[in-house]
Amino acid sequence: RIRLQHVDVKTDEQLLQLALQGLLLKLDPYSSYLDAQAMTALREDTQGEYSGIGVEMVPEGNYLRVITPIDDSPADKAGILPGDWITKIQGKSVKGLDIHTLDQLMTGPTGSNLKLVILRNGEELNFNLTREVIFTGRVRGELMQTNVGYLRISYFQDHTGTDLEQQMQTLAKAGAQSW
Repeated sequence: RIRLQHVDVKTDEQLLQLALQGLLLKLDPYSSYLDAQAMTALREDTQGEYSGIGVEMVPEGNYLRVITPIDDSPADKAGILPGDWITKIQGKSVKGLDIHTLDQLMTGPTGSNLKLVILRNGEELNFNLTREVIFTGRVRGELMQTNVGYLRISYFQDHTGTDLEQQMQTLAKAGAQSW
């Protein structure tokens, strides 16, 4: 009946996907259905690595505002700065694009090229970058003046425990007496 009379035409595969989403949505508050793209995104988030240029950004208005380049990433090495505005990716304006489309444009196979147009202080800058495997380690440590080790965990990922132990060992060698 849906195939014949619904206002939007749906394939059998789309109907099956929607049925699975609905089934798991009502199962319990902790279950959800992930298609292949969502599963890939989840895997990247939890593994803490992906192939891209290494820039944290947020859509704002018609552009993407750079929050920060990741240390030693292609974006960092090329001179992309916090506060830069990405206006075009691969020659395509970012205006009106959803976050999923933007993510697809920014990521790609390791070694592939990415062209960005960035607006900085009213000037358009062109960047040609090569995608690399980006590691998003989210455990940072700092030794405070009172020999207290300060640890910050930004994201919980597969290797967060190992990264935390390494940071604690590094701070202990530097003289941390407490955390």
